[in-house]
Amino acid sequence: MASRWPKLTRHEQVWLALASLGAALGSILVLPQAWWLTRVVDRAFLAHASVAQVSESVTVLAGIYLLRGGLVAFARWAAAEFAGRVQARLRSDLFEQLLALGPVTVRSRPSGEWLAWLGDGIDRMEAYLANYLPQSVSAVLTPLAIFAFAAAEDGWTALVLAITVPLLALLMVLVGMSAQAATNKQWQALERLSGHFLDVVRGLQTLRSFGRSHVQATTVEQMAERYRAATMKVLTLAFLSSLVMELFSMISIGLVAVSLGLRLVSGHMEFARAFVLLLLAPEFYQPIRMAGSQFHAARDGVAMLQRWEAVMQTEPPGLAEPSGGRTLPPSRRGYTIEFRHVTAVYPGTSTPVLQDVCFRVNRGQTLAILGPSGTGKSTLLAILLGFLRPVQGEVLIDGIPLHELSLAWWRDQLGYLPQQPTWFHGTLRDNVSLDAVALDEQVAAALRLARFDPALARLPAGLDTVLDGERIRLSGGEQQRLALARLILHNPPVVLLDEPTRALDLETEAALEETLLPWLRSRTALLVVHRLGLAMRADQVLVLEDGLVREIGSPKTLLEAGGRFASLYRNYHGDEVVRV
Repeated sequence: MASRWPKLTRHEQVWLALASLGAALGSILVLPQAWWLTRVVDRAFLAHASVAQVSESVTVLAGIYLLRGGLVAFARWAAAEFAGRVQARLRSDLFEQLLALGPVTVRSRPSGEWLAWLGDGIDRMEAYLANYLPQSVSAVLTPLAIFAFAAAEDGWTALVLAITVPLLALLMVLVGMSAQAATNKQWQALERLSGHFLDVVRGLQTLRSFGRSHVQATTVEQMAERYRAATMKVLTLAFLSSLVMELFSMISIGLVAVSLGLRLVSGHMEFARAFVLLLLAPEFYQPIRMAGSQFHAARDGVAMLQRWEAVMQTEPPGLAEPSGGRTLPPSRRGYTIEFRHVTAVYPGTSTPVLQDVCFRVNRGQTLAILGPSGTGKSTLLAILLGFLRPVQGEVLIDGIPLHELSLAWWRDQLGYLPQQPTWFHGTLRDNVSLDAVALDEQVAAALRLARFDPALARLPAGLDTVLDGERIRLSGGEQQRLALARLILHNPPVVLLDEPTRALDLETEAALEETLLPWLRSRTALLVVHRLGLAMRADQVLVLEDGLVREIGSPKTLLEAGGRFASLYRNYHGDEVVRV
């Protein structure tokens, strides 16, 4: 367990120590509690002492009960505080690691899995953190203290305890191995269900449009049934193991009771010694039984902790912030970007997605990148964003290797428009400005430049319209133009656009080109395009196929060469809906 446990902060260590100490002291107080209870019973019922004679012992016994109750309450409070702090930190660390890993790694798993881990997964660690860990200390210290007392008072009782405890521990280990395997299967079923269900919800409108929603409903029902079966298997194993441990503990207590009773009847042991040992026998097994019951509740926490560790140990495929990273002087016209023999491979694969790619984009130039789907166009942008490191070659920014620049500074210079932009629950103004301070006139100007008209988009309150996804729904093209307006408002010197017109009709695309291209020419821009409207007006065109640069040059030069781009242009010119 220690090898998987994340390093605790100083405050977390203090809270865990307080919770463990409180739980241990509360459990160990059973020794004086049993001793004083035996004394009260012995003097009151066998010695026929008066109330006054036993009042002092009763007072001490009541004080022990109150102290033990207070310690238990304090231990639970400290354990809850410890669990809350650790859960908050683990969730924060996991989120920060996802940001560091970037979309290349995050997209390797369904979004539902990440949501399950960040939400329900971290929440399920509470039983492990708040109950199992503090209880583990009591499960060791209390039986040792009781065993030491029993060994000093009666060797036969100590012998029974010494023989039964290893057997009970062996039983817990065997059960734990089976329980962990069953819990892992349950988690895998939950991850598949969460990932698929989220994908279905996102595409529900499309599924209903094509009449395929009932098929996915059946699939989700089957996954839910597998998760139910896995959960019931875990619960069955937990109940059966608890039954076996309770039965084993009861038999062990019975052996102690029979041994004490026989010697008490035969006169070989006085009542006080026999009674205090009989009271302590159940308390000897109680911490172990409690740890066993918490063990099953903690399996979810251990499974989530394993996943947390796996994510935290994953090496980011992109660039890391270098110590003392360099920055360049501000430039409104952007920066010169050069790829020198760049080869890139995605994590977990061996086939290069880009091979020996070479090109140069000067300040203020626009480069259009064309090629079939899956040929590495978006990968070029991922490399520039720092989400993927080349395995060979290097990327230069004004002659400086990209990995030597401050990653935070470089990303501040970039404006990125992904294929599927994101918008948030909030007003139109907030979705365009984000956290920037902008006047309404500036927001409106950015919307006009992006050809986004709030009136045509049916936004009755204009900039104050709340985009909630229910009453107000934006089409794919409107979402793209909204994200483009956001980028225009922030006015970055380097622009990376990934299919900025993919969801637009030809008329809207042509109108957008008239306003967008002059804005792009005042900065460095790389455009991944499928339609040729933007490509024909770019300074350079780069044609990729199978990760290789097939052609590069100005649109006019490539048309005259009669190569791949010329072929694409002829098809485009003949039928304007043809895509690359």
